[in-house]
Amino acid sequence: MSKKKGLLIIAAVIGIGAMIYFFVINRSTEIEVNSMEVTEGSIEQRLDITGKVISEDIQEIVVPAGTEVLQVMIEEGEDVIKGDVLAVLDPSQLETSLAKQEINLEQVEADLRVAGGSADRQILQNNLQKAQESLSTLQRDYEVSKGKLEDIKILYENGAISLTEYENQENALKSLESSVKTAALNVEDAKLRYSDLGSSTSSTTGSLERQRRSILLDIEQLKEQIADTKIIADLDGTVVSLEIKANRTVGTDSKIVVQDTEKFLFEAFVTQEDAVSIERSQNASIKVTGIEGEYSGTVAEIGSKAETDPSSGSSSPKVKITIQLSAVDERIVSGYDADAEVITGSVDNVLLVNNEAIREDGEAGAYVYIIENGIAVKTSVQRGITDRYLTEIVDGLELGDIVVLNPPEELQDGSAVITVE
Repeated sequence: MSKKKGLLIIAAVIGIGAMIYFFVINRSTEIEVNSMEVTEGSIEQRLDITGKVISEDIQEIVVPAGTEVLQVMIEEGEDVIKGDVLAVLDPSQLETSLAKQEINLEQVEADLRVAGGSADRQILQNNLQKAQESLSTLQRDYEVSKGKLEDIKILYENGAISLTEYENQENALKSLESSVKTAALNVEDAKLRYSDLGSSTSSTTGSLERQRRSILLDIEQLKEQIADTKIIADLDGTVVSLEIKANRTVGTDSKIVVQDTEKFLFEAFVTQEDAVSIERSQNASIKVTGIEGEYSGTVAEIGSKAETDPSSGSSSPKVKITIQLSAVDERIVSGYDADAEVITGSVDNVLLVNNEAIREDGEAGAYVYIIENGIAVKTSVQRGITDRYLTEIVDGLELGDIVVLNPPEELQDGSAVITVE
């Protein structure tokens, strides 16, 4: 073998060795990654909300404690139509009060006819006595009602009674307070007239006329209250609560509740961040706890202000969202817990990548790693909507690009990578 030929063989061996060395070294520095191809498709963005389903229309009638129930025309669970008589309460006490006021009216009208005659002193004295008796009665009623309101307030604050029941008692107290003030003015007026018998006949007549008008108002109010002893359904629906019985005296304030079983709403409170993505007419699916299947609906109302959710125990303000259920069945009852999934956005024919391919950089924002010729290239992307699994890519990628899934911590821009199946 010539010397020259030997040198060529040695050089070839060295070259092959170098190639093997560099190949092994490079292979040892490649990072193994999983990858996916950027695809094109459709995507929907959904928002999960927890709340309750309630009847769209509910009538709640509170029957005060101490009321005598004469008749009950319906049973719990029975369907009724608007205008049906549900129950009849005993109007006897109201009718007695009405009869007394009608007698008072007759007396005042008789006094008016003889006003200015010799009977003026007796008339004024009688008026003063009646005014004082009326004031005394109203004051007693007011104190009793005031004490009852304090008891009801404690029950309301402890969740034992509804807001409607509390407000009914509060309104009754306000009405009595107004009546006491009016009665006190009547007493002062009667005293003034009685102590000044020298005043003109026209003054006496005017005072009696005012008293007459007041009695007429009382009579009108009593007639309305008597009419209210016949409890009427204000809507078509189902009696879902009936807490009274015929020929029984109501021991504590009791309710009759009628709800519309054909129309239901889903109500919930959502954070401000979620509320801004919700719009009217967006489609939603509602899953009622304990009931198989789903109900469809659309967003009907979005609260105009943020407020505290009274049932959450949180002080963070939230926005009330209302969804109209499009179809219901007999399994739903107002007040059931439910979860809603609102479709807040949808797009077709867009670029999509798995969410695990996307990372966040405080300065650069969202980015992915594209694999180009075995090298990872850090690429900024602009995102659209997401469905929790896939994300729309508005800018930064092209169809068919290969991106790294779950980029490992050691991966850097320019790192050599090898994909694994």
